Amino acid sequence: MAQLENKKLNLFLADLAVLNIKVHTIHWNVIGATFKDVHELTDDFYHILQNQYDEFAELMKAHRIFPMGAMAEYVDATNIAEIEGRDYPVYEALEILETDLVKLIATAKDVREEMLKTDTFQFSNILEDYVVIYEKYLWFVRAMRNENNA
Repeated sequence: MAQLENKKLNLFLADLAVLNIKVHTIHWNVIGATFKDVHELTDDFYHILQNQYDEFAELMKAHRIFPMGAMAEYVDATNIAEIEGRDYPVYEALEILETDLVKLIATAKDVREEMLKTDTFQFSNILEDYVVIYEKYLWFVRAMRNENNA
């Protein structure tokens, strides 16, 4: 596999790793009237991200591609901005999640398209499945944001 494809695969892996930590941070620190709903949503979502992170890295290894291993590498490569540990009101937590889900969907689609060009169907297929999940969570987040803005 070419260097560009390896870089894009690691970019997606970095997005999964950093977003997993970010969703944990929101999960622990969300505050407000609908705290429990966001707390439970983020609990579900970070478990999905953890499983995908492992599954995707293993698929990379199966294709003889080294996944990045250092958090510093992930932070340098990712499209997802880190956040600090502090209280996050529900509206802010949902805004952050929406922004990052849109970014993750875009990255997944971009990487999927690159994999289609090289006929690497294992990656393109798994990324299609991931996008379906992300779009579902984006729907949840947008519905919750609408409710919190009403």
